[in-house]
Amino acid sequence: MKILVLASKHVRELLTYRECADVMREALAGLARGQIQQPLRTVVRPRDAAGFMGLMPSYSPEAGYGLKALVITPRNPAVGKDAHQGGVLLFDVQTGEPLALINASAITEVRTAAVSAVATDLLARPEAAELAVIGGVPDLAQHVLKVERRHGTAPNRERLIVGGAG
Repeated sequence: MKILVLASKHVRELLTYRECADVMREALAGLARGQIQQPLRTVVRPRDAAGFMGLMPSYSPEAGYGLKALVITPRNPAVGKDAHQGGVLLFDVQTGEPLALINASAITEVRTAAVSAVATDLLARPEAAELAVIGGVPDLAQHVLKVERRHGTAPNRERLIVGGAG
């Protein structure tokens, strides 16, 4: 059995924001229809540990099983590392065999922008002149640009509001 391993550079080369937005639109619809399972995350907080772990499982009849596992270590930036370290494991839908281990930070970056693009499509009024991006996305400015490129909102945007840790 071979397991595909994708580092952040591979994810950024292979997964486009547009492609991810299309997949996320279908995944969110499947979740709403009850076809996809995504239970609440489990958090492991060991006493006196440098960080904590988040486990986020999912299941899709088409895609199989997935598990995003992250260790959040708040002091990592002081030593030049991202506070979020982790991977996404993908398993075969029929056999349960592990298929891939993918850098979680890169997937999360692309997925967050993609889901924002889908939400903008579905929830924003066509005449909306303001775009607000709020949250802890590592690079909010890049996130906004990706959403704008996807939706062509820049020419009509009169005001951009960006807030949060980034």
